[in-house]
Amino acid sequence: MKFSLLALSHLAFAATKATASHLRTNEHSSRNLRKFDESCTAVLVDTQYEPEENTVSLALGKERDDLSIECLTPSGKVYQVPSADKAFIKKNFIDGDFVSGETTMVFGESIQMDISKSELVLNSIPTLIKNTFPVKVESGKGRKLAVIGDRTVLAVRIVLSDGETTASEDTIRDGIFGTNGDPVNLQTQYSNCSHGQLNFNSVGDLVSGNTLTINDGVLTVNLPNSSKNDSDTSIRNVINSLINSEFGLQPYQIANHVMYCMPTGVISGIAFAGVNSWYSVYRNEWCHQYSAVQLHEIGHNIGLGHSGEGSSEYADQSGNMGYSYSQDDTYMCFNSAKSWQLGWYSTNAITIDAGGVRVYEGDVAGVVEDPSTVNVPQVIKLNTPFGDDFFLNFNLRSGFNSGTKEGADQVMITTTGNEGNSYSPSVLLAKLSAGGSWTSDSVFNGEDVTVTVNSIGARANIKICVGTCPVMTVSPTVSPSASPVASTGSPTSSPSTSPT
Repeated sequence: MKFSLLALSHLAFAATKATASHLRTNEHSSRNLRKFDESCTAVLVDTQYEPEENTVSLALGKERDDLSIECLTPSGKVYQVPSADKAFIKKNFIDGDFVSGETTMVFGESIQMDISKSELVLNSIPTLIKNTFPVKVESGKGRKLAVIGDRTVLAVRIVLSDGETTASEDTIRDGIFGTNGDPVNLQTQYSNCSHGQLNFNSVGDLVSGNTLTINDGVLTVNLPNSSKNDSDTSIRNVINSLINSEFGLQPYQIANHVMYCMPTGVISGIAFAGVNSWYSVYRNEWCHQYSAVQLHEIGHNIGLGHSGEGSSEYADQSGNMGYSYSQDDTYMCFNSAKSWQLGWYSTNAITIDAGGVRVYEGDVAGVVEDPSTVNVPQVIKLNTPFGDDFFLNFNLRSGFNSGTKEGADQVMITTTGNEGNSYSPSVLLAKLSAGGSWTSDSVFNGEDVTVTVNSIGARANIKICVGTCPVMTVSPTVSPSASPVASTGSPTSSPSTSPT
């Protein structure tokens, strides 16, 4: 557990404020402007592109802006906030202490919105106010509650004046819930990876009595006055208003998660989602055909950040928060940092810390093993006193993780911020085979941590030491089936020189 002056300041104040210092000029000509007078929740929106699109952009010397801020109102309307640019997002939501979906955006004066674009036109600096919520922790573990439970999903099929979602309701339903035998989808893969602890199910049937009917979790909406030239936010706002007028409920009041399946040509990229929110938006076939993008975008809804490697934000391909793939069935779960955050393996999670447990030697099980039957770690946190922490797991390629794209059957080490408990991009640092080792910088109260992989089979056998490993006092002929050893004690003999 780490504390900062910024975090401590929140204990004294019910709200914290930040302002944007980088504002783009808004041109008011040729706009359909109206007064905006609703309250507004700031939602971080994460847009995913195909790997080829990212490669082309980098070759041209351009960097895609995959992060943006949307204003979500109580009426279910969403508005783009162009003035919340990349620098503003990084300062306040990535490096700062503001949380998507838990932050109110207010404005210093009466502002306008551009109806044609569903965009806020700002003439003043927006202010962020952090909502104060009690932090729930698991008893004795000092971490947020696991992401578990049963959640409902509504998929929206869209017909515009100049195009429509090509898949039928039956095809969409099968691709998301597996109702007609699709073996890998949103429902099955989350249920498998969580060992039944997190389940996404169809919202079921709902008849409005007028023109709309939700058939086993899928709704088709006809929008003859909307076209591909309209912004996706404008189209979503028309849909949300129609749902509210027909059912007397906002989309988020009908289902925990709403997936908008847009026709090709409406959105850039393949999909995007609100972080810590209820909505996700997809380009046509990416909504139902490819399971990896479903898990990725809903992952943002439940608070997960991207999984990167090196300088690439998506390049960790060992789990679903890296790149998504245009293949029908992707048997893959999540990396070590995300596995810690999700909490599905918390009964088999241990923490190595310079001031606590300093040594672990024994097996690490893969995530495909049922946590209720495992008596060895499945995820390990290497806890630093300041800054980002490190996380370790064994990426066993088997069963519902047999499609992992990187680091199969290796020990994986990642790093992320926010104690690993909430939204933060992670970075893959090491992939270790039998005989491999990795040593951290000296960030554990001036000491480093060394991870050594002794062997790999159905499980990985490893040794972790903070500082100098203790001298072994047991016979080397002891059976390898002996219980794993976690030590909180000091080395059996003092080092001859001070640690460097």
